[in-house]
Amino acid sequence: MTGWVKSWRKLTQKCNMDGLRFHDLRHTFRTLGAEAGVPLEVMMAQLGHMDRETSLEYVHIQQQALERAKQLIESEQAPVLAAAQRSSGAADGSATPKV
Repeated sequence: MTGWVKSWRKLTQKCNMDGLRFHDLRHTFRTLGAEAGVPLEVMMAQLGHMDRETSLEYVHIQQQALERAKQLIESEQAPVLAAAQRSSGAADGSATPKV
């Protein structure tokens, strides 16, 4: 184990990534999988997690993923909002639709 740790430290130093732990790669892998929509059970199998809570602790959702989710929801709801605006009589789209 000592030889592996020394090799890892040398590698991260050469890459100007001092302090990067090998374990950090697991968190990154799990986060990217979650952001890509990979099912939890698949990620659990890939990481060797036995329970859902452990796997969920590995997810660190990025702001970019949150923005993509917001845009996706807005695009899905655009037809509903447009129809509501048309039915309220606001041709310029300035009226707030009643929900």
